[in-house]
Amino acid sequence: MTLDEYMFYGCYPGSVDFINDYDRFQQYIQSSIIDSTINKDILMDSPISKPALLRQTFELGASYSGELLSLNKMLGMLQDAGNTSTLLSYLYLLNDSGLLCGLQKFSNDMARRRGSIPKLQVYNNALKLVYLNTTFEKALANRSLWGRIFESGVGTYLVNQAFKHRFDCLLYTSPSPRDA
Repeated sequence: MTLDEYMFYGCYPGSVDFINDYDRFQQYIQSSIIDSTINKDILMDSPISKPALLRQTFELGASYSGELLSLNKMLGMLQDAGNTSTLLSYLYLLNDSGLLCGLQKFSNDMARRRGSIPKLQVYNNALKLVYLNTTFEKALANRSLWGRIFESGVGTYLVNQAFKHRFDCLLYTSPSPRDA
C-alpha cells in the first residue's frame, strides 16, 4: 500500500483485499466493522434508549472525522437528538468501542481546553470512507477533500498512539468513577 492508499482506505486487515472493488470495500467495512460493533458490542451490552440516534451520531461523526463539530451543532443536524448529555453518552460508548472519539484542543489552561470545540475522530480512516461516496482517484483530484482525508488519517494515528501510550488527549472518554 502507498501512503495515499493507507490514508484513504485505512488498514483493517480484512478489507485490504477489497480496495480495488470500492462497493465491496464499503460493504465489508459497513457490515463487518460498523454494524457488528454497534449491534453486537454496544447495543447488546448497554441500555440504549434511542438506537437509531446512536447510529446517526456515529455516521455524522465519521463523516466529520478530522473536523471541528460542536455538540450543539450535532443536535441541529440529527433527528430526535434530545440533548447534549445523550449525545455525549453515545460518544462515550463509541469511543469505548474503538469507533469514534473527540480530540480536545491542547492548552495548559484546563478551562480553555474543556471549553473548546472538539475535533471528532474515527479510529481508522476506513470508517470515514464509508460515508464519503467517492473513489480514491476522485478524492486525490479534489485537494480540499484530500486535505480533510489526510487530516483525519493523521488524527487516527494520534488517537491510536494516545490509546497505546495512555495519553490524556481524548475529550469523549468515559468518566472515571472519581468523576461521578
